[in-house]
Amino acid sequence: MGLPDYAAVAELASRKPAGRKDDGGKLDMTLFDDMPLALEAVAEVMQWAITKKQPVPYDRGSWLGVSADRYRAAIMRHMSAANKQANADLGAVTPQPNLEKDAETNLLHLAHVACSALFALELTLRNRKA
Repeated sequence: MGLPDYAAVAELASRKPAGRKDDGGKLDMTLFDDMPLALEAVAEVMQWAITKKQPVPYDRGSWLGVSADRYRAAIMRHMSAANKQANADLGAVTPQPNLEKDAETNLLHLAHVACSALFALELTLRNRKA
């Protein structure tokens, strides 16, 4: 029996195994990369609530203790306010900037809608699995 070919053994040992990841049929969560501005706007609403809400900011995660129906109501309120402002702006001689913003937070009503919709969806999905 001869000596091993040390060069061949060293070359084999230095090779990295081919990477493999089977993603077929799985959700492509990178699809959210297509909407960084919307996700940032929702995060701004959430961050406002835990840092600036007066008289006392909310505790992080406290939204989990609220009924999904309350978030559905918030969606309707913010959509109604945004619609009123948009309709008032249509009749204005000079369009008013930032009419689509919530008076309390100075953030977009639609960001509040998206945030509340995500909260309601998360709560609904969690309750369905329970």
